[in-house]
This record gives sequence, C-alpha cells and structure tokens, in this order.
Amino acid sequence: MQMKEAYYFSHDSNAKDDPKCVLLIEQLGLEGYGIFWVLIEVLRDQPEYKYPLGLIPSLARKYNTTSEKIRTVIFNYGLFTVDEQDFFSMSLIDRMEQANVRRISASNAGKRSAQKRLEACVPSEIERSLNGRSTDVQLERKGKEKKDTYSALEIALDNFVVFRKKIKKPLTDYAMTLLVDKLSDMAQDDETKILILNQSILNGWMGVFPLKKEYAPVTEKQMPML
Repeated sequence: MQMKEAYYFSHDSNAKDDPKCVLLIEQLGLEGYGIFWVLIEVLRDQPEYKYPLGLIPSLARKYNTTSEKIRTVIFNYGLFTVDEQDFFSMSLIDRMEQANVRRISASNAGKRSAQKRLEACVPSEIERSLNGRSTDVQLERKGKEKKDTYSALEIALDNFVVFRKKIKKPLTDYAMTLLVDKLSDMAQDDETKILILNQSILNGWMGVFPLKKEYAPVTEKQMPML
C-alpha cells in the first residue's frame, strides 16, 4: 500500500510546556497530548486547515480512541477554534501563512538570481540589440529596478496575506499558488500586480480581479490641464 505524501510543518520543541498543554497532560495524560498532535497533523493535510466536526467519530475509529476524548481535547483547552461546522488551529494557520511568505520570497530571490546571472553572461548581446546605446550603468540601473519591483511585490503579497487573516479567511499553500498564477495572468508587470492586490484590500475582496480605471496609475496624458 502506497503511503500518502507527507507535508512538513514547523513544531516547537517546547510545545508540551505551553500552559494549555500542561493542563491537557495533567488531566488526560500523554494519551490526550497524543490526540492533540494527531488532530494537528490531520488539520495540516486539509486544503483549508479545517476539519468537519461531524467526522469526529470517523477520526476516533481510525486512530483507536473515542469521540468523547477527541471532543474533550478540541473543546476544553483552548487549543482549537470551533465554528458552526469545523474546528481548526489558528497557530497552525499562522505558521503555514509564514511558510507561504518565505516560499514566495525564496522563489522571487531565485528569479532575481537567475536574472542577474543572465545579465552578467550576455551583456554584449544586450548592447548589440540596442545598437550600442546601452551602457554598464544603464544595465546596472535596470537590474536594480527589477530588484526593487520584486521587493515591492513581496510586500504587497504579505499585506494581502495579513488582510485575509484579519477577515478570518486565511490563504492555504494551494490558494496562494493559485493567487500568484492568477496575478500573472492578469498583469505582465509587477507594478500592476501590486495595484491589483491593493485594490482587493481596499474593497475587502477575498480574491483578485482585473484593475479598475479608478485604481490605475495616473499618466501624464490623464492629468488634467491647469
């Protein structure tokens, strides 16, 4: 039987010393603490890091415990948040959002590094394509502008992640990937992507949509005559 692919998430070595976990262990023993981590691992594998309350009996059968014990761990120690249908861990969601930001930053850093290597390897081709008008100073400035734009896009993405968290609709890994892909379909330049993200934050939108005229940058032709 082929095992399901495992996904990583961070785990503090002193989690057992958290007052909530200390009380859990005191009242339910290590069995209760084990149930807690099984539930965290189950949530990590869910697309939205949430699990239906109605499926608690199935979890109990699968992991050889009782529904009562699982419900006690979920409801009695403040370790999980519960809504009408699901339970989830805000601590886990926070960690996964931070991992998302680090992953995007690393991806952008890789793109910057690749672009820098490309520019270092083929300056003569660039100069010939511009009929000899490009200079080393111009190439250096162009590379710096790209780096600055990437940094601005990273900040805009971070702000959108924070916004989604504040409206209690956090982004999963997969949702972030879809968001970045959708931004790339909507805009070729990072400046427009940033404006699209800011537009969604200003309007309280959970998704991203084509840029409206009122949020587009003002050009010299659009400026009123004085």
